Amino acid sequence: MSEGEPKAEPEASGNSGYISLDAVCKKFDVKGAILREIGKIPKGKLIAETEFCARTAGKDRNRFRRCLDNNADEFRPYRIKLTIDDSSDGKYFWGRGEDIEQALRMRDL
Repeated sequence: MSEGEPKAEPEASGNSGYISLDAVCKKFDVKGAILREIGKIPKGKLIAETEFCARTAGKDRNRFRRCLDNNADEFRPYRIKLTIDDSSDGKYFWGRGEDIEQALRMRDL
């Protein structure tokens, strides 16, 4: 090694001081998580928004809500408000685009 070259830094052993970029993305990329979860919803099924939120944003309901507000037009085709029983004001459900379209047609009859 010549005199002007920087010395090679020793590799960090284990996880000392490092955090995985995947872990950061998993925690903060709620939009990506929502899009991935939409793809996992079985055809012909809907999922309640409370469960969907837990799967995509964990306990951080505010982060989920902000993401939803900031991407309302993009997520509109995958979300519907339904009143399933008479005692409820309605709840939001998520599903595949074609399933939401069918539910909309049935709801608006």
